[in-house]
Amino acid sequence: MPYPTNLNVANRCEQLIREGGAIPATIAVLDGRVKVGLTQSQLERLATPREESGSATKVSRRDFAASIALGKTGGMSTPIFTECSCC
Repeated sequence: MPYPTNLNVANRCEQLIREGGAIPATIAVLDGRVKVGLTQSQLERLATPREESGSATKVSRRDFAASIALGKTGGMSTPIFTECSCC
């Protein structure tokens, strides 16, 4: 999704999760570290177009190990999320 729609959708999803009584846990790789549960500024960093924010990309199964090893930043796809949750 284009910015700022992507950020609005992420914020709305987290709001709906909170309203349902749960704690949202958006997952991403930030500077080579897997983060579970992002702050608003971290969400904004991922949502902002790359030319403005620097280096946020989509992290897929293929890119996962390299993203961590190289200190990259990006949003994670669902298959990677399930792999992380199994560890």
